[in-house]
Amino acid sequence: MTTENCLRFPPTRAGFGAAHRAFAALLDAWPITVDSRHDVQLVFDEVASNIMRYGGARSDVNVRIGFRDGEVILAFEDDGKPFDPCVHPEPPCPTSLDETPTGGRGIMLVRRLSSRMEYQLTSANRNLLTVAVPVR
Repeated sequence: MTTENCLRFPPTRAGFGAAHRAFAALLDAWPITVDSRHDVQLVFDEVASNIMRYGGARSDVNVRIGFRDGEVILAFEDDGKPFDPCVHPEPPCPTSLDETPTGGRGIMLVRRLSSRMEYQLTSANRNLLTVAVPVR
């Protein structure tokens, strides 16, 4: 089964909220388990919110969403600051709860939930991050 959809949203809180709801509605139509749905939604939310919060995008974020061969493929494109999360180092593992910072583990989470993650800076100087999340 191959399905492809596109979402486009402004890099704002309201835009992210609308994209989150639209993506959730899209997942309703796909035959995946509750656990897989959770993983895919978490990856979508983490990447989209990072673009909105930290990326500095000035125009709409485009997301291509594909469902095929037991994976959901998410391709995020934005015009923010170039940033390759594939080479971003993982934060150190805290040795106690007191040392555990709030936040800063989203990229690590996306890596762990995905089967592959690829980044490129396009010829139009746009970030393109493709993440594949296995589903059951």
